Amino acid sequence: MSCSEFQRKHTWEKNRLSKLFSCAIDAILTNSLYSANEYVMVFHPLQFFLDAFKCRRPSDTPKLYINRRAAMEHRCEPGNDPDFKNSIFSQIYEGLKPRDRNSKCLDYRWSSRFDQWWECKFMSEGVIDQGGGFRDSLSDLSEELCPVTSDAALPLPFFIRSPNQVLINIKKGGNKGGGFRNSLSDLSEELCPVTSDVALPLPFFIRSPNQVGDDSNIHRDVYILNHQCRDFTKYEWIGQLMGACLRGKENLVLSFPPLIWKMICGERVTWTRDYHTVDAAEVKLIDQLETMDKETFSGAGRIWSTTMTDGTPVELKVDGEGNPLPLDYDDRQEYCNKVRQIRMSEFDQQISAIRKGLLKTVPQAVFDLLTWQELEHRISGNPDITIEALKRSVHYDDIEEDCSTVKYMWQALEKFSTEDRSRFLRFVTGRKRLPAPIYVSSGKTDAIDCLPESSTCANMLYIPTYTSAKIAEQKLRYAVYNCTDIDLDLQDWGDSSDTE
Repeated sequence: MSCSEFQRKHTWEKNRLSKLFSCAIDAILTNSLYSANEYVMVFHPLQFFLDAFKCRRPSDTPKLYINRRAAMEHRCEPGNDPDFKNSIFSQIYEGLKPRDRNSKCLDYRWSSRFDQWWECKFMSEGVIDQGGGFRDSLSDLSEELCPVTSDAALPLPFFIRSPNQVLINIKKGGNKGGGFRNSLSDLSEELCPVTSDVALPLPFFIRSPNQVGDDSNIHRDVYILNHQCRDFTKYEWIGQLMGACLRGKENLVLSFPPLIWKMICGERVTWTRDYHTVDAAEVKLIDQLETMDKETFSGAGRIWSTTMTDGTPVELKVDGEGNPLPLDYDDRQEYCNKVRQIRMSEFDQQISAIRKGLLKTVPQAVFDLLTWQELEHRISGNPDITIEALKRSVHYDDIEEDCSTVKYMWQALEKFSTEDRSRFLRFVTGRKRLPAPIYVSSGKTDAIDCLPESSTCANMLYIPTYTSAKIAEQKLRYAVYNCTDIDLDLQDWGDSSDTE
C-alpha cells in the first residue's frame, strides 16, 4: 500500500469513527429508554440504531396465495404478460397491499427476531409455511429481479443487464449456426477462453499480463437500474425489502456492481475506479479519446452523440434539423466530460427511490456506519460459497460426520460450482446465499442411492445412503436443479392437509 493510499484509508477510518461517536452521543442524549451508563456497558453501534428505529411485529401475518406455475410461464414468455401481473414480484406486491381502511401497510422495521414476514400458500403445492415457503418466495423474487442465467429474457423492468454482461454474452454466443461453426466456436473457446478465471485447457497460448491484472470481467454478471423505468413506487418497495433484509436474517440477492452499492450507500463514486464495473469498454473508449492524437481522432469520425447503458442514443449537440454535430478535435475534452456526467447520473432517480424505501426501514446513522461491502453482504448475503463456509454452517442430526455417506456428500459438493452450491442451499434452506444454517440427517433406513429430501422450514437435508461419491454427486445435482416444487404429488390442498 502506497503512502497516499494509507493516508486516504486512515482519514476515512478517522472520519468514520468520529461520525460513529457523534451519532452515539446524539442517540444517548435523545433516547430516554436507557441511561447513558447502560449504553456505555452494552453499546453495539449498528444494532443500537436498528433497535432504536424498530416497530412491533404485525399482529397478523399476511397470507399470500402464489401461483408459481403462472410465474414460470411469465418468465419463459414475458411478452405475453407485459404488465408482469403473473410474476412472483407482482403477486407478493399486490398481496401485501392493505385490504380495507383499517388495514395498514407493512412497516418492515421489525426486530431481527421476526423471521417470517408473510406466509405463503403455493397453488397446487402442499405446504404448511413455517418459514421455508417464505424464504422460497424471497429466492423466487431475487431470481426475477436479477436472473442467474445470462441468456434468459428479463421478466421485470426494474433492472437490466450491465453493458459488461451484454458484451460477454455477445462474445460467448456470437458464432452459432450449424455443427461446423459450433466446432470452430468450441475450438476458439479452448484456445482463448472468454472467462478470465478458468484454467487454460491448451498449452499454446497464455493470458497476457494485462489480462492477469485486469478485473473488468469480475463484474460481468451484474445488473444495473433501468433508467427508463419510472415506477418509483415499486423501486421504493424494493428498497423497503432491502432494509428488512438488512435488519433481519434473510437475503434479497441483488447482483449489483460496486458502483450501484456505493451510490445506495452514499459513498463517493468516480468514473475510472467505479464505472468500469458497469461498462469497462465505454470507460476505456472515453479515456483514450482524451489522449488521442489528432490523426487518429480524424479517422474515428466521432459526433456529438452517445448511448445510455441500455443502448438508447442521446444527442449532445445538434444542428437545425436535429442531427448530431460532428465532433472537433479541440472539443473532445468537453465531449468526454458530458458523456461522463450523463452516464454517472443515468439512474439517479431510481437510486433515490430505493434509498427512500431503505430509509423508511433503516435510519441514516446505519448508512453512516456501513461500507458498501458491508451493506451488500447484509442485504444479499455472501456470494462466495466455499466448502469451508458450508462446513461451518452444517450441523449433524442422527448421522455421524465421519460416515461414508457424509464424506461422499462433501466430495460431491467440492465439485459443485458456486451456482450449484447456491442451488443446493436453496434446496435445503430456501436461501440462495450464506449465512444459512443447514441440518443434515439420515434418510429412510432402506433408501440407498436415492434422491435426497429436504425440509426448508427446518433447514434440514435428509440424505440417503450413498455407495460412491459419483452417485452422490449425480443425485444431489439432479435434486437441486429439478426438485424445486413442494410436495408436487399433492393434487388438492388446504389448511388442514398441508405438509412440507
